Amino acid sequence: MKKLLVAVMLVASFIFVFSSENVLFDNAHAQTAGSAHWTIDTGFSYFADDVEDAGFRVNSIDYGEIKASLLEQFDILVIPEPNNPFDREEIEDIKDFVKNGGGLFLISDNKGADRNHNGWDSIKIYNKFVDDFGFKFNERTFSEHPLKGDRLDCSVMEGVFEVGSWGGTSIEVLDPSKVKGLINVSNSNGGDPFVVVAEYGKGRIVAVGDSSPFDDGSMSSEKLYANYQMYDHRKMAVNLVDFLAKKNGFDIFK
Repeated sequence: MKKLLVAVMLVASFIFVFSSENVLFDNAHAQTAGSAHWTIDTGFSYFADDVEDAGFRVNSIDYGEIKASLLEQFDILVIPEPNNPFDREEIEDIKDFVKNGGGLFLISDNKGADRNHNGWDSIKIYNKFVDDFGFKFNERTFSEHPLKGDRLDCSVMEGVFEVGSWGGTSIEVLDPSKVKGLINVSNSNGGDPFVVVAEYGKGRIVAVGDSSPFDDGSMSSEKLYANYQMYDHRKMAVNLVDFLAKKNGFDIFK
């Protein structure tokens, strides 16, 4: 797959963007810290390939900040398990991006997955702002594969029956009127959703509690959980991107 990397530099208050495509993967918040390899050229490369095969064009931002001037060139922002927090302006610009019609794909991980040891794991980073969307990530760690909780019968889950987590977290729904769980963990693991979808303003949000379902193991020097080709993860990944692009999911929020 041909992938153009988006390099964003702040030089004398000017941001230079070297591409303009549909789907932007964030690689500017320590997505390769420690044992992580969550980029479109490494552990998430099959995911990116599948998104391209589904008719989208894929780029990544490899350094710099995610600001409005960048986001206005994209339809969907995918944030794989960040290990550096977003600053206040980035958070406001991301929220405005969704409110104005953009799609936001958030991938978290288990409590304590602080891969660069800076005091921030993805749960803590996301929970600085996702309550505005009507949910929050639980501060916990569990493994369950496949998940044994309830599954919502809807267009986004078409062809998706088995999903697993290898050291992830679950999600608490704060506002059921705008957030729906798609597949839950078992009652023994709390019964909360592992995958949720939400509407916020004119846009949509997807949140998943673990990076393992998207990890294909590419170029990983350490043993992780390369499970993208297990169960129905590939189908789920594309269905969720389609949801963000408003190609499905109209039967969820009525």
